Amino acid sequence: NLDILHLNDWQTGLIPLFLKENDMRIKTLFTIHNLAYQGNFQKGILELLQIDEKYFNIDGIEFYNNLSFLKTGIVYSDFISTVSPTYAKEILTEEFGERLDGILKARKDKLVGILNGIDYKIWNPEKDKNIYKNYSIESLDLKKENKFYLGQKLVLDFHQDPPLFGMVSRLATQKGVDILVEALKDLSKKEEIRVVILGTGEKNLEEGLKALEEEYKSKIRVIIGFDEPLSHNIYAASDFFLMPSKYEPCGLGQIISLKYGTIPVVKETGGLKDTIDNFNDYTQCGNGFSFDEYSSEALANTIKRAFKVYNDRTKFYNLRKVAMNCDFSWENSGKKYLELFKKMMR
Repeated sequence: NLDILHLNDWQTGLIPLFLKENDMRIKTLFTIHNLAYQGNFQKGILELLQIDEKYFNIDGIEFYNNLSFLKTGIVYSDFISTVSPTYAKEILTEEFGERLDGILKARKDKLVGILNGIDYKIWNPEKDKNIYKNYSIESLDLKKENKFYLGQKLVLDFHQDPPLFGMVSRLATQKGVDILVEALKDLSKKEEIRVVILGTGEKNLEEGLKALEEEYKSKIRVIIGFDEPLSHNIYAASDFFLMPSKYEPCGLGQIISLKYGTIPVVKETGGLKDTIDNFNDYTQCGNGFSFDEYSSEALANTIKRAFKVYNDRTKFYNLRKVAMNCDFSWENSGKKYLELFKKMMR
């Protein structure tokens, strides 16, 4: 008695085809979190899956002589969604379309972008049991205690109160770690900066970051791996949060950091563009700092802008309050999904 099946990513991509094959009139919504993960397999798997070869063509499930689970979901679902409005537009282009932009353009009238949300019961500095000192928008001064605690834990000196830039991420080129390494080489020589990075990923990027830590021991800490309590403490302790992603379907780090009064520094792409408004020094509007060109120079210049605002304590305090008042809860996203479900049932 199902009305709608909400499917997620390539692992579920064959389901709409199986429903069609069995004449089961259940509506399907297929959500794509990252178009790069496609589930492509050799044609020989058709027999194992008992899929008729009549579907194996350019308008169906065939993708460069392979079977693509992701393409199958795109072709046979009633509606397709992705995790931000901007990413929904980006994947229609050759640059971001991962060779699927053609079929997505053919189905663009059935494609929508709905932002992910976060659970503020988990991500809330007022109640977070993982952080050293709880605080709220009314007690923002207490946030600094988390910074000094993290400094003691990681042996970083914060006595002159330099800005702390945090990052919790997969260490991959997609996440902009390559341009971050280059930007930090320049900034660490000239600026009184502190950086804490937690993550694991591509070996060459891990090594590049560890080499920076070795060269600038008083300024940079790189923890390879993942530590849940430490990740919460980085969000709570940092003044700024780094997300210079080459592309980012949605991103949750910037949304979490806003709630913790930790100002995001992001590249304008995907969900980062939808959630972060670039701070204007004259109107004092915005909730973070962003840049458009994917380069270490653009990132370094944006970090320098953040520095400038940090040094104006009144301006920075007000920016933090704006950030903490942003609402990216699942309640808002849920309403948009309900609207889509109703549209699908008409």
